[in-house]
Amino acid sequence: METIGETLLAARTEKGVSLSQAASATRIKIQHIESMEQDDFSQIAADMYARGFIKLYAEYLDLNPEPLLRLYRQEHAKAVTPSLVEEPPEGEEEAAAENDTRDWLDLQGRSALSRAALLGAAVLAALLVLVGLVSIIPRSPSRASRRPVGPEARIAEPPDAYLDLDRTLGPER
Repeated sequence: METIGETLLAARTEKGVSLSQAASATRIKIQHIESMEQDDFSQIAADMYARGFIKLYAEYLDLNPEPLLRLYRQEHAKAVTPSLVEEPPEGEEEAAAENDTRDWLDLQGRSALSRAALLGAAVLAALLVLVGLVSIIPRSPSRASRRPVGPEARIAEPPDAYLDLDRTLGPER
């Protein structure tokens, strides 16, 4: 039975493609292609990347990726899947279940408190923005201090300083 690497290498040589051409077409690093063809998947960061590279490279070489992926899972995939929850020792399952319930209730109380704090912070921020906007909006001047606009502005009499040339230009004239 051929390995994954032997299958990929044979398909690439049969197709007449160099490593650099395959890397350029698939956008997989040459080092990763070489390591896959040598059945060395330790250079690839995670199983997810290895499966993706196998699928992409097999499709590029016109191979069916499913048998290769199945073979990868059997031979190279990590047997132990990391668990997010620690398993309790045997005999302590009931105590662990009770602790889980208490922890869950504690989390519920904390999340409600954090939601209330977040809502309060959002309301405070909205008020600050509103006060800031109100303080920068210009207020309209009173009617008495406004200058006339429109036809009455053109008809209005000029101030006395324009009419009295002695006063405006002075005696040096």
